[in-house]
Amino acid sequence: MRSGAFSVGSVSILLVVMLSLAACGYRLGETKSTWARAGKTLSIGRFENATAEFGAEVALAEAAARVFAARGGFALDATGNGDFVLRARLASLESALGARRFEGDGASAQSEELNGVVEVWLVDRAHTELWRTRIAERVDYAGSAAYGRVRVNRDEAYARFAERVMKRAYEELAEGF
Repeated sequence: MRSGAFSVGSVSILLVVMLSLAACGYRLGETKSTWARAGKTLSIGRFENATAEFGAEVALAEAAARVFAARGGFALDATGNGDFVLRARLASLESALGARRFEGDGASAQSEELNGVVEVWLVDRAHTELWRTRIAERVDYAGSAAYGRVRVNRDEAYARFAERVMKRAYEELAEGF
């Protein structure tokens, strides 16, 4: 064999290794999509609420700001003039009763679960949709015999629900980066 020449066997092995890596999602060179490379700032847009649960969209917007600020990738633009705008629509949100729990003093508490579906999408300054997902999520929370405590627990459940949805949205969106 001549020095510096590749054998058919070594080229075949190299080709198999490259195809295997490509099949697993590995890429050589730039992996960001063209639109992802173009933007640096993100605005959190107006979130819509198609449910009867007043204020639940506020928890989603607050969670989006926290999650996207903490995880990076974009600088948040509070003026609404970001390169991209994150939008969301709370499509459904329902509470379901769980098991009743009795406590030693005769009081009882009802566990509940919050189930919801949120559509999240990203647009550019020209309002062109770049990415969209639909996320279904569920959280459990403790109900209570006292109405005021139920409201507090439900608000905490909204916050946990929103946090989970926005973390999943960030992870799905980050796959394009």
